[in-house]
Amino acid sequence: MSLVKRVRIPKYPKWIDNNISRSNALIAFSISLVTLMEPSISWLFFILFADYLLRYIHPRLSVLFWVNYIIGRKVLQTPMKPYPAKTKRLAILLGAIFTGTISVGVIMASEELRIATTSMLLFATFLEGFYGFCIGCKLYKYSPKVANYFFKRRPINA
Repeated sequence: MSLVKRVRIPKYPKWIDNNISRSNALIAFSISLVTLMEPSISWLFFILFADYLLRYIHPRLSVLFWVNYIIGRKVLQTPMKPYPAKTKRLAILLGAIFTGTISVGVIMASEELRIATTSMLLFATFLEGFYGFCIGCKLYKYSPKVANYFFKRRPINA
């Protein structure tokens, strides 16, 4: 028998609670704002990057998901607002790209890269957290149209 058992990751859900994703965005907004004002604690982006990667694999692997789930559902008893998970998954991927780029900027000691990418993350999380406007969801909505425009088969003129 093998000592290592096969790990099974559950299937990605079809719906994600919009209340939890908005509170995750508010936490990312708070971390971005604080690290923009105080660069000495930019190491928090490594933790946020790991959380975004885990959330991209499955939301239940994320620590922020569980913190916001316990606060939102158990303590405040807010009802679930379902939102399609495919669109939110692209938004999570964009957050992982932003925080990964910020982490690279912190490692390379590139203040310009860190400030520029933190500002973009700050803007995106501000819109999601305070207004419920998900940039990744809108990009997902228009991505097939853009892909069809660039990659559609055109007749070859001989």
